[in-house]
Amino acid sequence: MMTKGEIYTTYLLDEGYRPKTDEDGDIVFKYEGMTYILFVAEKDPEYFRLAKFLDAEGCDQTAAMVTCNDVNRQYKAAKATWKNDTIVVSVELFFGEISQFIPVFPRLLDIVDQVSREISDKLGN
Repeated sequence: MMTKGEIYTTYLLDEGYRPKTDEDGDIVFKYEGMTYILFVAEKDPEYFRLAKFLDAEGCDQTAAMVTCNDVNRQYKAAKATWKNDTIVVSVELFFGEISQFIPVFPRLLDIVDQVSREISDKLGN
């Protein structure tokens, strides 16, 4: 039986991405020139998290938090959080079997990408 990390890596390779495993065991890959992370969390087999980190250094804290709240209300399944000059945009879900992420992965990746772009546009970075 494949581990969650192996399932993610195999899927990404099959789709033409070049995934790498980071020091925490999470899977890092690029999409349209930007870096994304699939968190492996082997101890929680049903949990799925795809994230992108945005540099918010120099952004007004209130504006960053308001923008995060706005996109959280606007987009299904998206979560945007601000902490220490970083905005994390992610989708988090539970699947009965982790391989169930495969049919919806393009949509989840698109959501993270759209939310990230909207935040960047609104904050001017």
